[in-house]
Amino acid sequence: MKKARVFIITGEQGEGKTTRLQEVIKLLRPSLPDIFGFYAIGEWENGYRNRFRLVDIRTGNVHLLCYREGQANLSKIPFVFIEDTLRKGMQIISDGMAQNGRLAVIDEIGRFELKGKVWYQSLKKLLSNGYPVIITVRKNQLEAVIEKFGLKGARIFFTGLDSAVAIASEITEQLAGRS
Repeated sequence: MKKARVFIITGEQGEGKTTRLQEVIKLLRPSLPDIFGFYAIGEWENGYRNRFRLVDIRTGNVHLLCYREGQANLSKIPFVFIEDTLRKGMQIISDGMAQNGRLAVIDEIGRFELKGKVWYQSLKKLLSNGYPVIITVRKNQLEAVIEKFGLKGARIFFTGLDSAVAIASEITEQLAGRS
């Protein structure tokens, strides 16, 4: 059986993909201290996420990633991305690869990456170099992401079904023996 190289945590919007990812990272740290990448913490306002902060997994440094301008109907206002933070995210991935990190993390891959934006290049770089990676993907974008990035062999975990312990165990088992 071929070992999985891509691990996807999926669920509906607001269902806890990032929270599950954080739990998995915490469980993986003792056996895989060289995890690199980032996750994005959403901040809520009037029932909608109005900004996201990028958290570097290795350093814990936090950077404003994007926000919505205005106070009208937040669901209709597009996100404004901070170019410096996008560069920081790409640098986090490049640095992790240069330092031979064992497992990369990108939270999340979705509509922007399907259009070749935001983390598209970072994920392509990881995949083309054979890095094991954990990504989060909204359930309604899962098939499109799998198709776009050629991830047919990815191991998919569902926030409503798979516990952090089960996910971390399987990832550890799959990566055992990789030098």
